[in-house]
Amino acid sequence: MLFCHVTSHVEGDAYQGLLQEKGGRGFPYLAWMDAEGNVLAKQGDRSVEGFEKTLKTLQDFLALEAKAAKGDKEAGVDALIAGLELGRYDAGQAKERLGRLGEIPADKRQRIDSLLVNLEVDAVMADVRSQEQAIEAGKKFLAMEKDGRVPTGRTALTFYSVILEVHADNKDAKAYEASLGVLRQLAEGERGAARLLKRYEQTLERLKQGDG
Repeated sequence: MLFCHVTSHVEGDAYQGLLQEKGGRGFPYLAWMDAEGNVLAKQGDRSVEGFEKTLKTLQDFLALEAKAAKGDKEAGVDALIAGLELGRYDAGQAKERLGRLGEIPADKRQRIDSLLVNLEVDAVMADVRSQEQAIEAGKKFLAMEKDGRVPTGRTALTFYSVILEVHADNKDAKAYEASLGVLRQLAEGERGAARLLKRYEQTLERLKQGDG
């Protein structure tokens, strides 16, 4: 059953804290919930295919969890990966579950590590409320990029958008152009990408002209 809640910020309206209670940080926020209102998965891709993929991953996750509960270690690893893809864990929860799984095949460990990087970026961005905080977050992301720890998917768009804020603050046109090139590739096909990129291109031109 589809359920829609609109946070109106109108005093007296019920459930104004529902967005935060269910793990949302911005609009729009889409999540899958059970009959009791527990969040089962967070929806990223808002296309029909995206919803179908999340439903399939959620069904697989529940089946894998049942197998893992019976002692199937391989299912436990796959359940962790599916749970990370669904946004069911924060970094601490994921690492705690990871610690209980023992040795993991290299290919699956690589996938888990990649998803953990996404969680780390999300955790940093959760505290960003101002331009100054965005620049501080960008400095952390630059260090992560230098170490080869780069997120994937839509999280990568946020990652490089915030890195651009650092380069703009430093008036470093060369670094800005390099990071914008990466972002341009990541944003290909994304909704609203053209407008976003146009703004960044304008900033790059100002930096090249020495106007900051």
